[in-house]
Amino acid sequence: PSATLTLGNAGALNIDATAGRFEQDASTLDLTGGVTLSDQKGNELWVDKVNVDLNSNTLNSDTPVRGKGPDGTVDAEGLRLENGGEKVIFTGRTTLTLP
Repeated sequence: PSATLTLGNAGALNIDATAGRFEQDASTLDLTGGVTLSDQKGNELWVDKVNVDLNSNTLNSDTPVRGKGPDGTVDAEGLRLENGGEKVIFTGRTTLTLP
């Protein structure tokens, strides 16, 4: 499945995954199997699974995260996007490499 989430002032987030499940009553989207997150600024993140809460406009993953973009690369143990994507929090052991 593929989805595009509007992230307020942060623009849009494109999400591609091998499999997914939408829970309409809870307004949540669970995506698994090599999830790719990308934006129009050239940032890309790869995770095994992600949960999107459409009510609170948040995204969470407790699986390893790898990412690259114009500002460098990142490896982390997890990820949270809050405030409609305006705040990105890498959780657990995290390594950031700047160009």
